[in-house]
Amino acid sequence: MKRLFTLLITLGIYSSCYAQNITPQLLGFEAYNIKDSTFGEANYYLSTDSTDTKKPLLVYLDGSGAFPLF
Repeated sequence: MKRLFTLLITLGIYSSCYAQNITPQLLGFEAYNIKDSTFGEANYYLSTDSTDTKKPLLVYLDGSGAFPLF
């Protein structure tokens, strides 16, 4: 039992030390924000893809709160 407990603690510490830190830059986006006195702060992200071809616009409004999902 003591050996199992030690193994679980070691794995817990190991996984938290080497957890990935995902940022918009690692996913290919640049972060921007707009501050307004009435509405507060609006964060948006633009792709850093440098192709000159026109692409459709995707507007994604998430209802999970004020935190990005990446």
